[in-house]
Amino acid sequence: LYLACVEKNLLFRGAIFLALGHSYSFFSYAEAPHPKEPLAIEGIFSPSSLQPHQSPFQRGLLYKGTLWMPEPIPCSFCLQGENRPDANRDFLIKGLLQERNPYQYTIKIQKWQTIPSSAIRFAEMRYRCKESVRAYLQSHLSTKSASFLASLITGDVEDRTLRFEFGKVGLQHLLAISGFHFAILIGIAAQVFSLFLPQKAKYGALLFVISLYFLFVGSAPAVLRSFCAASLYLIGKLLNRHPI
Repeated sequence: LYLACVEKNLLFRGAIFLALGHSYSFFSYAEAPHPKEPLAIEGIFSPSSLQPHQSPFQRGLLYKGTLWMPEPIPCSFCLQGENRPDANRDFLIKGLLQERNPYQYTIKIQKWQTIPSSAIRFAEMRYRCKESVRAYLQSHLSTKSASFLASLITGDVEDRTLRFEFGKVGLQHLLAISGFHFAILIGIAAQVFSLFLPQKAKYGALLFVISLYFLFVGSAPAVLRSFCAASLYLIGKLLNRHPI
């Protein structure tokens, strides 16, 4: 809002208000249900991410995404066993909706049905790619080293002991994907590309690399924020615009 008030460029000011309006229309907490008891619901679920989930009693896969009923609600649910739906399409689900915290909803799934005609979702492909990276590290490194590097690369902390140890010393945020990870990736890739690419081509290649990494780790808020900042920096370099 501050930028929209002080910016003199009308096009830029309009873009800010457009982004604010889009964000507000995507999810309005006031219109979302606030059940005190589990609420029986039926709606379409669009998966955005799929990751391993481990509790003290069981292991499973955590589906995160948006429930349309018809208002969009961010929610998640956990499934165990091999008989699970692939997260590459939308689902028609039935279950019990519960509000854990503001903006945090969970569903106890009773029935699901894949919608073949829905748009393709990349959550399943992203999950399989991360599992391939994790399997490769486990086959070449010790268990603790592989678990740490897999969590650092993918952002999914599957090892509860690792999460506890980092949380105990206040460093759990290092395992979450942020601008720190994008900066390391850009720094390493820039050194490699400098060996055989001219300056302009190097920034274009870096933009391509961080876009692939963004698709790999997913569009969590912290990841999206970091990706936008890194992309703007590289685009500025391509256009010979220097940061202030």
